[in-house]
Amino acid sequence: MNRFTQCIIQITSVVFVACSQNAITTGNIVVEPEAVDMSIGESGILSDMDLIQLETNDSVLIGNIDKVIATSDRLFIADFENLSVYIFDLEGKYINKISNQGRGADEYIYLFDICYNKDNNTINLLSRNTSKIFTYTKDGEIINVTPLPVEAIEVEYHDGCYYATTGFYPQESCTNNNLVIMDTAFNVLDAMFAIDGIRSEHSLYDNLYVYNREVHNVDNWLFRVYKTNSIDVCYCFDFGAVQRPKHLDGADVYKKALIEDRSVAEYITSVDKVQECSNYILATYTYGGRSCMVVADKRTNKTSSYSLGLVEKFYALPFGKIVDMSQDQIVTYIPASRVLNMYRGFNEYNDFREDFPNQIKRLQEKFSNISEDDNPFIAIYKI
Repeated sequence: MNRFTQCIIQITSVVFVACSQNAITTGNIVVEPEAVDMSIGESGILSDMDLIQLETNDSVLIGNIDKVIATSDRLFIADFENLSVYIFDLEGKYINKISNQGRGADEYIYLFDICYNKDNNTINLLSRNTSKIFTYTKDGEIINVTPLPVEAIEVEYHDGCYYATTGFYPQESCTNNNLVIMDTAFNVLDAMFAIDGIRSEHSLYDNLYVYNREVHNVDNWLFRVYKTNSIDVCYCFDFGAVQRPKHLDGADVYKKALIEDRSVAEYITSVDKVQECSNYILATYTYGGRSCMVVADKRTNKTSSYSLGLVEKFYALPFGKIVDMSQDQIVTYIPASRVLNMYRGFNEYNDFREDFPNQIKRLQEKFSNISEDDNPFIAIYKI
């Protein structure tokens, strides 16, 4: 058995597609985006929430949060704009900061993604323009720098293999495919999904996720999900009349239409983040200026959409901006000023004490002090 076969042979008892008349099991997840009238907190998918206050001091001020990886004992918080990765423990205590920008041998000019290798407990930083992976210990000490065979925008590690996507940008390297599978030395094992120009510059979302020991590739622009060892579509999303029409699938065609007719911008042009869980298929999208989530229940074959708004169940806080999803949890961040409002029980516009007394009490018991200038809070929702 070759190395690639070892990487892709996975547990096969996954319930994805069966033949019936409902939306999910026929391969289509039919969504009614105009029927969004409840928040994700009312969906029933969130079983628990851990709210983490990150340490804040003059040397630990986070500008942006683009991605968070939560492991069993670490939080890795990526700020791609400022070329930094902050490392905290799960209590929010600051450990280290990776910020090696420059043109030296172990330095980078841009960061596009981070991934965690749980087999050797390393955090890996992806630099697309130089096609390199920078490998660090979980405490932020540099181990090595490895050239990549492709210019990738995303990388994921799973079961002895690295999976990289190129965002459908043409490659001048060994392969001109969007998905490249590599061994732990970053040698190419396989590649698929030829770069065709249709989706170029539109596939800059999360394109990979892991479910039930299999890696899946999401074609956000064409609303499709594939298993990485197959070119067959697992399922696709159908937003009906508000989905971008098929004649606008081409990147150049869409850009031209957008210039000529601004109403084209009102279409749902893609799914953003997608994740399959034991009982659900989840996908985020934007419609009418609102951030929403599709929840497709695999047990009932019913699909609902929810706004990513207030979650009353735990602390009556905003759901937050999603920065990571896995089959067990969703990670978001919430600005400290929003947490402070509920912690106090009021702000200049609202008094929350009558409606949310228990939630306010929980916050006050959990945290001794909150300042609106603190680093954002990290929320980890269990699914």
